[in-house]
Amino acid sequence: MSLFRSLPAPRRILAIAGLSLLTVSGCISKPVQSIAQLEAGNYTLDKSHASLTFAVQHMGLAWYTMRFNDFDATVKFDADNPENSSVSAIIDPFSIDANHPEKGAEWDNELATDDRFLSANKYPDITFTSTSLKRLSDTTGLLTGDLNLLGVTKPISMDVTFHGSNTVPWAPDKAILGFSAKGSFNRSEFGMTSLLPNTVSDEVRFQIEVEFGEN
Repeated sequence: MSLFRSLPAPRRILAIAGLSLLTVSGCISKPVQSIAQLEAGNYTLDKSHASLTFAVQHMGLAWYTMRFNDFDATVKFDADNPENSSVSAIIDPFSIDANHPEKGAEWDNELATDDRFLSANKYPDITFTSTSLKRLSDTTGLLTGDLNLLGVTKPISMDVTFHGSNTVPWAPDKAILGFSAKGSFNRSEFGMTSLLPNTVSDEVRFQIEVEFGEN
């Protein structure tokens, strides 16, 4: 303790915080990776550990990657029959983030509100509701559902990987689930035809990384 007392106050606080994090980290166990061991229930998205990115190909060259900063989702897990589990999600199109080095927020706002793109003033939500889940293994599956974009609803599918379930020391009775998902769809099917076919690709690829906490 004499070592801590000899440190300036800000450094002493940082040192104590660092030791606390190391102590907590040592209490985290390896995730349970078997779906069969999960408990049925409703799970909500942990927004602090979630990302939704998507990409379109620019001029047939690089895949230009963007993200949505504000989205929410829920999972209803059926332990007896995992294929009957369901997922629903809602995305705020105003939260699009292209990370443009020059235009910045101006470009984000154009992508969100312009009728050539997301037309968010007219369609303020993008939604997804699952319709089926096909298990491919104990940790992978094919999730199919209805995507509503620009007022048009079409089915899309995505490959889902279950990374496991875990708990944290401060909430040992609350399970946390981790998933990745990826897929693609053609934006023209939802009426977004601007800059086709050569400037911006029709295909939109997406990648999702999420954690869900048990209610």
